[in-house]
Amino acid sequence: MATGDFSYVNASGDDFTLRDPPSGERFMLVGGAMHVLNQTNASATLGSAAGRAGSQLVVYPGASGSFGGAVVPDLVIFD
Repeated sequence: MATGDFSYVNASGDDFTLRDPPSGERFMLVGGAMHVLNQTNASATLGSAAGRAGSQLVVYPGASGSFGGAVVPDLVIFD
């Protein structure tokens, strides 16, 4: 289990937070993630539910990221 909060803002500007998410489970990011903040103690691997090649990104504990264009992740898995 990842301890802490993982927050994201989708393309519509809506804020979401996952609290203490279990490791190894896939979480869909409603509306895609335009900006993320990983305040958990685990790495967050962001990707595409459609499995587009080359679309995986890792956001380490304490880090954030912004996305747009062709790369807007819509799922996350915690290590």
